[in-house]
Amino acid sequence: MIAQTRPAIRFTQLSANRFNVWTIAMRFFRGAKGRMERFNRSSGGWVLVRRATLQRGSAPQGANWAYSEVTFRARVPKGTLVRFVLPRNQVGPCYLAGYSLQFNTTQ
Repeated sequence: MIAQTRPAIRFTQLSANRFNVWTIAMRFFRGAKGRMERFNRSSGGWVLVRRATLQRGSAPQGANWAYSEVTFRARVPKGTLVRFVLPRNQVGPCYLAGYSLQFNTTQ
């Protein structure tokens, strides 16, 4: 059996239409395509807002982890519940799908 873990994902809103995502794991996710999703209250499910491709970030010298990030623009109304998902088919072997914490947009 192979031990599997989820990458740590932090998803933040920088301004009204700008968002930032970064991941920390034991490998880089350069080129991995993640999904920004919003919660649809009428259907009770998550709806795709925008796809974003992660780029390799710079980790401190000698770090034993890898850092990947992306900053992108997306339009969502104020107060919308959003999250960022990194699907299993994008993270590779030994990793499970990654999910950020959910938050309501503020601007």
